[in-house]
Amino acid sequence: MRTLSLVVIIIFILLTTISTFSQGTGRIHIVRRGDTLWDLSAFYLHNPFLWPSIYQANKVKIKEPHWIYPHQRFLIPPFVSKTQKVYIKPKKEERVKTVEAIDIAAPMVAVNLAFKGGYITRDKIEEGYIVESEPKMKENLVQCNTIYIDLGEIDGVKVGDMFTIFRWGRSIKNPATGKNLGKIVNILGRLVVTEVTENSSSCEITQSFDIINRYDKIMPYISVEIPLKSKLISPEVPIEGHLVAAKKEKQTIIPFDIVYIDLGELDGVSVGDYFEIVREGKVVSDPGPKRKVKLPEIIAGGVQILRTLNETSTCYISEINGNMDIRAGELIRLKGQAQEIKGRPVAEEEEKEEMEEEEEEEIIGPE
Repeated sequence: MRTLSLVVIIIFILLTTISTFSQGTGRIHIVRRGDTLWDLSAFYLHNPFLWPSIYQANKVKIKEPHWIYPHQRFLIPPFVSKTQKVYIKPKKEERVKTVEAIDIAAPMVAVNLAFKGGYITRDKIEEGYIVESEPKMKENLVQCNTIYIDLGEIDGVKVGDMFTIFRWGRSIKNPATGKNLGKIVNILGRLVVTEVTENSSSCEITQSFDIINRYDKIMPYISVEIPLKSKLISPEVPIEGHLVAAKKEKQTIIPFDIVYIDLGELDGVSVGDYFEIVREGKVVSDPGPKRKVKLPEIIAGGVQILRTLNETSTCYISEINGNMDIRAGELIRLKGQAQEIKGRPVAEEEEKEEMEEEEEEEIIGPE
């Protein structure tokens, strides 16, 4: 009898567990080096722009959404609404049940993705080097490791200064024109200076996106400016350019890959702009009049701008239509220009009025 009861209990526990996971709850992700909320949202929720949902579900563990650390355990929410709203309590004298919805002023693209995406440049970069680490390692330096750089007081370095860790990538030529666009700057991470001597400094790696080695280069950190929110409006002039390279050297490009285009700020391109990947329609034979017929253009996919320089921009592949192969050299055309919309915060005056009303109500009391 006791054995039968034990079997029933075990079966009940198993069924409960299976039911729980089938409903999409209980998914836990253990953070690895290089993870971002943007990447986790793209993988688990199939939409990187839903990253605030993961942040909201783990606010106790995440002090700053752009800073997550290896070995943290995050709960992945099973259901996510497409939009987020902040609701304001109506004033008492209005005597209404409806509330006013205000859009949260969230960045239009993920800051970490824009930073780690790197860029193409022909400019000379003022650089230093990682010369040693603690413990002593030649490679696989990660977040929180102590490292030493070859810049110090004589170079104007101060405690608290931040540097970008980078590595030069391959040279890029425009596949359409043959023009040399420069080299890819691969962003590996970020460090902060903790102690300074005459010609060297102790630092801590605060962010790592890739394997960092001794003798990797550093340059002064410059934050990536990301406007808050945006809506896309039809462009007055249809700007055209080319997708010139993917960050990772491979033949086939897939959704969420980082890519670079031959258009930049000088061409009127801004962060958040959306470009379609356009292909000319095929020319086919008409069996009737026996003539050649050109088919309409094909939209192969789309890219969104993450970061702009004068002549080039960093983007990510936002979509690919069907099973089309996207490659360097594709024609791109501006479909939507990003127009910044600032989220309207709750006014301090409204909060103050509400507090005064509550205090007055407590003093007077009910009629």
